[in-house]
Amino acid sequence: MDLVHFFIKNNNILFLFIAIISAIMLLMPYIRKNVQGIDLNGAINLVNKNEAILTDIRSPNEFKEKHIPQSYNTNSDDLKSNKKFLNKSLILVCKDGTNSLKVASSIKNQGSGNILFLIGGIDEWINNELPIIKK
Repeated sequence: MDLVHFFIKNNNILFLFIAIISAIMLLMPYIRKNVQGIDLNGAINLVNKNEAILTDIRSPNEFKEKHIPQSYNTNSDDLKSNKKFLNKSLILVCKDGTNSLKVASSIKNQGSGNILFLIGGIDEWINNELPIIKK
């Protein structure tokens, strides 16, 4: 512990630089261009107004195990080609939000419509004790 204090005390600029770089790396998934995350309340509001479709991109087995009511299970290739998804916003759902962010970024870069990802994924949904359909 004394070594850490010694390092911080004698290398303030280096320590600050490391802290800033670490923060940037942690925030990079949310800084991606043209991709927006949506929180639980925003997602629920859009779905209730029939303005968005919850699209679960986890594997079919994970989806069967537990999923959000009114969500559809599909993969990224289907999202790109399926015309029923063209006129509404898509809210991509995965386990924790990281995979849906990557897929949303990929689809958005190909010029598709309004693609959002659920921040925290289905884990956040469950942690907030929202309804789940279980096997």
